[in-house]
Amino acid sequence: MKKIILGLLLAGSMLALFSCKKDSNPYYVKIKKDGNWTNYPQVAGELGPDLLDPSLTDLGIRGQTTDGKEVFDIAVQVPSTTFNTGTYRSDQYPQCQVIFDIIQQDGTSLRDFRIEDATGLPPSLYSVTITEITDQTLRGTFTGNYLVDALSDQVMNLTEGEFYVKRLR
Repeated sequence: MKKIILGLLLAGSMLALFSCKKDSNPYYVKIKKDGNWTNYPQVAGELGPDLLDPSLTDLGIRGQTTDGKEVFDIAVQVPSTTFNTGTYRSDQYPQCQVIFDIIQQDGTSLRDFRIEDATGLPPSLYSVTITEITDQTLRGTFTGNYLVDALSDQVMNLTEGEFYVKRLR
């Protein structure tokens, strides 16, 4: 299920990211990972019925580096036809499903950091707070602790972030 949601969000957002203007762009996605802030220059968001099941509603936020070597995604799915402002937590399934994902690729290796528990650490836990939903924009913040690369078990401390993105749907 996670792969279906993520795949749909990724496919829908990719085209829009490359059509965003870079000059005087008020939109942003910024995250604090391993103690350092990262600002993504290409950003987009979407909110609407799930493409496979219209009884579900999906929210997606994406940030991407200009060279495409790093992509950050947040996906939230609720079992409802409405999506409201408020806080959604990764430990609230089935009331909502929350996915955080950072993909890094450098031509020789690929890392995919996700909400996964790591041995010896507390559970990986995230909450995203949606503060504004309009026909044009999506705004919010998030907090959490860490993501894990499933292939290498490497841990990335992703502790906070915020976004203000143009809404594509």
